[in-house]
Amino acid sequence: MDVEFGYLSTALNGSFSKKSSIGEHCHLEYLELGSYSYIANHTSVSNTRIGKFCSVGSHCMIGLAAPPINAASTSPASYASEGPNGGCFGDARGFDELPQTCIGSDVW
Repeated sequence: MDVEFGYLSTALNGSFSKKSSIGEHCHLEYLELGSYSYIANHTSVSNTRIGKFCSVGSHCMIGLAAPPINAASTSPASYASEGPNGGCFGDARGFDELPQTCIGSDVW
């Protein structure tokens, strides 16, 4: 598999293809990383599929929650299953607040 992990990087539930590289201080969870791709230092990636020959820069945050862009508000209190202040007053049915992020191949 030949995956290089940098100092203090962690990975939970990931799959890594051959010759991929992870920088230092990265946090990765639910990640599929294609061959010959790398993730630079201090990057957080969650619930994401990244193709082959990709370059992810340092200090990136990929796979965060996505607010509904066609609703009355993008505040998590209006759609999140657990709002930031302890509850949700909106209707969250049918809304996926953590969709999988997909990055194709040969992307920088």
